[in-house]
Amino acid sequence: MNTYDTYFTNIQFVNDSVGFIGFHGVYKSADKGSNWEHFGNIVNQNCFFINENTGYAANGYISTIHKSTNGGINWINVLKTWYV
Repeated sequence: MNTYDTYFTNIQFVNDSVGFIGFHGVYKSADKGSNWEHFGNIVNQNCFFINENTGYAANGYISTIHKSTNGGINWINVLKTWYV
């Protein structure tokens, strides 16, 4: 993972090895946090995984919720609302 002038909003490990960070996509570690892979195909602020494969990501700026069923590689939009 590269170092940027930014911050991460959350980190979660679903077991002893697999963890996730939500920020402009999802960062995933499969080796206890030693290495991280970035899946940047969504814009989000937070993510929450219920296991290694199924997770949700939220973007509060445009009120969207995304769902992944393959560990953060792909996402589908499950909710999108617009506030005026």
